Amino acid sequence: MPSVSIIRSDKPKGPADINYLRRVKQRERTDFEANILKKYKKEYPVQGSLELKEKVNMEYCEKLGITIEQFIHKLEIFYGMVEDDEREWREQKYGKQD
Repeated sequence: MPSVSIIRSDKPKGPADINYLRRVKQRERTDFEANILKKYKKEYPVQGSLELKEKVNMEYCEKLGITIEQFIHKLEIFYGMVEDDEREWREQKYGKQD
C-alpha cells in the first residue's frame, strides 16, 4: 500500500500554501520586533470594546516607536499576509536570523 504524506511541501501550490509558509517563517523569528508582535498576539482582546482594542494597538505602536500604519504593515508581514519586504532592514538592525 502506498504511503501518502500530509505534510506540506516547500513548493507552494497556491496562495494558501504561500501564506502558510510565510507565517511559519515569521514564527521562527527571535528579534526584538518579533517578540513584541508575539506578545501583542497574546494580549490583543478578541472580544471587547473598540476603545480597548485601539488602546492596545497604540500601546504596541509606542513600544515599537512607529505609526499605526507601520504597525499594521508589520502585522501583515508577521501573519504571512504579504511578502516580507523588511527582512534586509531587520538583518541590519537586529542581525541575521536563522
